[in-house]
Amino acid sequence: MAKLYVKIVIKQFMQENKKYKVALLFIAVNESYWQFAKNIVEDCRKFFLPGHQTNFFLWTDMPNNELGCYNIPTDPVQWPM
Repeated sequence: MAKLYVKIVIKQFMQENKKYKVALLFIAVNESYWQFAKNIVEDCRKFFLPGHQTNFFLWTDMPNNELGCYNIPTDPVQWPM
């Protein structure tokens, strides 16, 4: 259901000749999630609303964020709390 909704929204954005400014927030706290951050940011740069201005925010405890995202630093959190 969510994939269908995303496809509909993207189709509507593409049909209009307007440029939109969109932001995505990714959360990658704790080392086990760091591996996914690079791939998702790269894929979104390629496929998410091409032709529109997109900003990426990464809320993470990664020591080196070289993904070209706005970094929102946080402390590591143990799970379960």
